[in-house]
Amino acid sequence: MTELDILLGSWVITGRTLKSETDDVSGDLVATPLLGGRMLQLAGGMSVGGDRMESIELIWADDDKPGYAAHVYSGSGAPLDYRWSRDGDTLVHAGFGMTYTGTISADGTTIDGWWRPDPDRPDMAPATYRATMRRTA
Repeated sequence: MTELDILLGSWVITGRTLKSETDDVSGDLVATPLLGGRMLQLAGGMSVGGDRMESIELIWADDDKPGYAAHVYSGSGAPLDYRWSRDGDTLVHAGFGMTYTGTISADGTTIDGWWRPDPDRPDMAPATYRATMRRTA
């Protein structure tokens, strides 16, 4: 998982939805390797505009496509399919009609970016928000 090892550790998440004048996105995330590093688990919770969600995401190298496949489990039904990729200091997390594109700081302690709707999902525009991850450990 070397490309995504940047995620290992504990993080706090802050941010803001488009219509908010103050930060209304907050959360925490812990990323740990599984199965000898062949998988990555992200576990944590987030509040976006007052709605709280807890989830576990499992990520693995995709043998059929570039990047990494993922399933997000939130306890609200079947897992959701997501994708991850990294190109230099750009980290991309995509799924469920939205894509997060973040920039990794030179020291690897901050990832700053936006969740935006995919081009074919203008209906997701109200869900756009900025999210900044800061490493805590």
